[in-house]
Amino acid sequence: MKIKLLISSAIITIFLLTGCTSGVTTQKVEMSSQVQNNSTATESTTASSASETPAQTEFSIGDTIKVENLQFTVTGTRKSSGGQFEQPQAGYEYLLIDVLVQNTGSKVESIRSLAMFSLLDKDGYSYNTTLADEAKGSLDGNIIAGKYIRGELSYEVPKGGTYKLQIDPTVFGLSGAFTVDLNKKSTADNSLPNAMNNSSNVPFGTKMEVEKVVYSVNSFRTSTGDNFSQPEEGYIYYVIDVEVDNNSSESVPVSSMMMFNLYDGQGYKQKINRRTN
Repeated sequence: MKIKLLISSAIITIFLLTGCTSGVTTQKVEMSSQVQNNSTATESTTASSASETPAQTEFSIGDTIKVENLQFTVTGTRKSSGGQFEQPQAGYEYLLIDVLVQNTGSKVESIRSLAMFSLLDKDGYSYNTTLADEAKGSLDGNIIAGKYIRGELSYEVPKGGTYKLQIDPTVFGLSGAFTVDLNKKSTADNSLPNAMNNSSNVPFGTKMEVEKVVYSVNSFRTSTGDNFSQPEEGYIYYVIDVEVDNNSSESVPVSSMMMFNLYDGQGYKQKINRRTN
């Protein structure tokens, strides 16, 4: 069976779903490796260094917080007045929060932004996420062992407010809910992991067998769309030819939304387009 995916960017990751793992209490950790930041709009800081700090529940932008097998880093924030097709209501603005989540365990971990992240103002009122077209990446999906996803959460908020991002991994059975004060930045100067520097990358056409199911990414091509679908201005489609061969004696479910992720050089997970032109 062949699957064609229509997406836009640079690294595709294929994985099988396995169970989640358990671990320790909330703590700060040290990050390593370098990622280039080419976004002038992002008020981004790098991940911070610190010794273990059990039971701490409030952190700053740039801190890396370990909760069991997941490490969370809010790398920066930026504000926006919207684009051509969407604007916030009068007196409001879009707040976009850049978050990186890394899986340090040995099994797949799941991230669901609506369930795990919420924005709080100084009075404790929460705000729902907003679908902003300019938001980079996605924080929904599964993370294979040793890898990470990165994306921006977007919220429509009153101008001039002060906010904290609440991260609650307990919704997936993990311990250690905490908040990140979006008005404070860590003073440490460490770096984020580089999505392109990956020793497990394999060439096109490589067959990878997992439990009698063989996966291969055969090729890709670019597309500017057709009469029914075109990419946004400044973007192109990547059409990726993926082959899945079932050599077992049982049927095997395949989900393009759950099993395949595409990342750019900064680690932002790209959105899938389900067209097949």
